[in-house]
Amino acid sequence: PVGGGTMGSHGYATYRLTLRFSGMQSDLALYFHEIRTSYRAFLNGKLVAGNGTVGSSAEESVPQYLPMVREIRDMSEILELVVHVSNYHTVQGGMLQSVIIGESTSVQRTRGNNISFQVFLLGSLLIMGLFLLGMFFIQKVDKSPLYLGLFCLLIAMRPLVTGEYFLIYWFPGFSWSLMLKLEYLTLYAGLPLVMTFMLTIFPLDISKRLTRIVQAVGAAGSLLVLFTPVWIYNHSILFYEIFTLAIGTYILAIVIIASARKREGAAI
Repeated sequence: PVGGGTMGSHGYATYRLTLRFSGMQSDLALYFHEIRTSYRAFLNGKLVAGNGTVGSSAEESVPQYLPMVREIRDMSEILELVVHVSNYHTVQGGMLQSVIIGESTSVQRTRGNNISFQVFLLGSLLIMGLFLLGMFFIQKVDKSPLYLGLFCLLIAMRPLVTGEYFLIYWFPGFSWSLMLKLEYLTLYAGLPLVMTFMLTIFPLDISKRLTRIVQAVGAAGSLLVLFTPVWIYNHSILFYEIFTLAIGTYILAIVIIASARKREGAAI
């Protein structure tokens, strides 16, 4: 900010970086990843990358996420990278991850590794979820495969709406606000499914009352996401992350206790 002060997550700002090379370099690339929620990047005055519409107000700006790699075509001994960023929609704004600059093959490999991992995660969770649902529909007595299968399918959505944001990559016109709602729903709906699954596995150890509380909190959070704008439900995530950590600790303790009591399934 002008004057050397600090600014919050909402507003607009400019990042500037000057790179000086001792000799001419070739085959360099830039990797733009987490910049929220809209930006325009210029290299030596030429537009090289951007997402959404940068503005000085919420009305002027349009948010969007889409990581990208841009090769440096016009190389010189001095490079000036200028990035204009604006955010009026989420709690966290600005350049959350540094722009990566390096040899083109190395930068492309880094992004390729990220994509490969997310594709693997998506495929593995999808197959596991469908397999577990198939197990449930065959016997329909034990409900644990149902809850675990639904959880796997739910989490399989996350590679589509986080990381490399495949959903935006495949469908560039897809709504940013709808994508963000899907991301948050995977969190709010995921914990109740895990808790319900654990109750079916360890009915003598897991608290039914606490399970109902988790289900109620998850349902309330899901409704908040579905029926309120981003700037409202975006502020609830910190509370829910703390709540998830507490419930996760409780589940881990129950697994340890169930194992000590030689409960069936605790060793798994």
